[in-house]
Amino acid sequence: NIEDTVGPGVVTGLTAYAGIGYVQLSWINPTSDDLAGLDVYRSTVLGEKGVKVASALSKTTTSFDDYTVVNGVTYYYTVVAFDLYANNSKDSLQVSALPMAPKVAAVTTDYYYDDGVEETVEEQEVKSDETVEPDEDAKTESTVPVIGIIILILLIVLGLYLLYLQNPEWFRGLAFWKRRKDSRNQKPKK
Repeated sequence: NIEDTVGPGVVTGLTAYAGIGYVQLSWINPTSDDLAGLDVYRSTVLGEKGVKVASALSKTTTSFDDYTVVNGVTYYYTVVAFDLYANNSKDSLQVSALPMAPKVAAVTTDYYYDDGVEETVEEQEVKSDETVEPDEDAKTESTVPVIGIIILILLIVLGLYLLYLQNPEWFRGLAFWKRRKDSRNQKPKK
């Protein structure tokens, strides 16, 4: 038996996207037949491999999100493939990413109260270069009360209609227009 001492091909196309409080990496895996998995390394020094932040990722994995970063610090990432015989590939090209905190701007808002006293309150408004879309769960939760109210109203109307079908005379006695009409026909006492 000949022992395999040659590592798999090198990971290529490594890119990094820096968000607020995270870095998202993506890459292209080598096409080696004996590819077993991948390790991701991170450093704060250019040219150094640094520490392993993701270990033994599946051989089909082509991305990794690092949420253990600090905003305002530049990080350098390297991805290394390994084969079934624990041979490592050469290091991928290193990429850098700088996660940033959201931009904060102070906004002054005046509030007026019924007593006529004006008070000024300082608020902070978060501004980001990204457009944040509300998640689907939040959209669903905001429509649930409206749908519930509509269903409740429809059930009440249906219930009243069924009562009317069973006893229409009772409803005619309750009719508001009949009471109003009766009160008009009564002559005021002098």
